[in-house]
Amino acid sequence: VFSMLSWVPMCAFRACHMLTAQAFEHWAAHPQQRVALSWVRIPPEWQSDCLRFIGQHCRNVRQLAVRDTAHFGERELLRLVCGMRLMESLQVDGSSFGAGFPDPQRLFGRLAKYCPRLQHIAMSFRPDMPSQRVVFEVRSLACLGRRLLTLDLGAVAVRIFGGSCTIATCCPQLQRLSVQLHQQFQPDVVDPNDIAQGCPIQDMDLAPVDWSDLILENFVTQAPNLRRLVLRHIAPHATAMLLVPLVAISRSLEASGLLHLHLALHARSDPVRAAEWLQAISHLHLRSLCLDYAAPLLLTEVISAVLGDGGMDGSLTSLT
Repeated sequence: VFSMLSWVPMCAFRACHMLTAQAFEHWAAHPQQRVALSWVRIPPEWQSDCLRFIGQHCRNVRQLAVRDTAHFGERELLRLVCGMRLMESLQVDGSSFGAGFPDPQRLFGRLAKYCPRLQHIAMSFRPDMPSQRVVFEVRSLACLGRRLLTLDLGAVAVRIFGGSCTIATCCPQLQRLSVQLHQQFQPDVVDPNDIAQGCPIQDMDLAPVDWSDLILENFVTQAPNLRRLVLRHIAPHATAMLLVPLVAISRSLEASGLLHLHLALHARSDPVRAAEWLQAISHLHLRSLCLDYAAPLLLTEVISAVLGDGGMDGSLTSLT
């Protein structure tokens, strides 16, 4: 083919080839702080070369995000990150039914070996069979968990032997936690106070937890650095004074207190209690507020209760 080209296209071809090679050398020589890639339109016959190319030229990446992972499994992930010794954050976006990672023991063990600086993990798991469950053993978190600052296991429920106590013990530096746990087994207790006592937690979304006045008060007292809290389900016996500890902490810490709140309002079952909670929320210095089960309250009623009479001092920027 080259012999059939004239000297003009031949020079152009060589120039493009040299520029491409120089660009690749420049790319590899300068560490990339963040790389995000989409795996949705990569033909199967090119996937191996694509993984080799990205792994070679992004080996110094600090933050890696993989999106559209319908055909992206454990083998592809490990082949991609096996040379990324400097990586600190890994995010793999999966579907609502989880990503294609059936064995957390093997995956977390390899990640601890390949990525010694990994501190932030966000991924979900999906078993091979729908009747099976994803199970985390203690050894899954023993090596990798001791340096984790973020652990986000998505919306698919998993079982962790020992429940929240295992998380607090294996992840003593954890600042952000988002996990949905199975609670069908007696030893796997889910207690948010375990996390507050064992970790410097700042952002927590732990389920299933039936938040009551006593549980929330104890948790807030032991988590002075709390910035974001998700209360997905409130116990039926919780009173209108549920959020009083959050208000007290917010007043004592001012701007450095709770900034993001996700609350199940349960307005249909107890509208009087929901109205009291909205009044308490108006005394918080929140930046974002998310309310579940707010019906049959109207949006104007919610806004009037939360922002009326100078509520939140104009700090709220997001309301869902």
